[in-house]
Amino acid sequence: MVDTRYVLHAAYRRRSHLYGQAFFKTLARAQISGETVGMLKILFHRETLEILGIHCFCYQAAEIVHIGQAIMNQEGGVNT
Repeated sequence: MVDTRYVLHAAYRRRSHLYGQAFFKTLARAQISGETVGMLKILFHRETLEILGIHCFCYQAAEIVHIGQAIMNQEGGVNT
């Protein structure tokens, strides 16, 4: 498993990354559960769109992060 802190720091130094963020209240999971506090952020490579890291704090954050980890561990071009 890759240490996310190292990947995030290295990507920041090269500025080869972009990120997207969404407040939890706008996600379907929040609307279903009724919990609206939190945020999801996905860091990805600027050119390849490979997911480099996922940050999430919200109700059931562990479940959401595990989905991201599963995608990050896929081989080849499916990690986008």
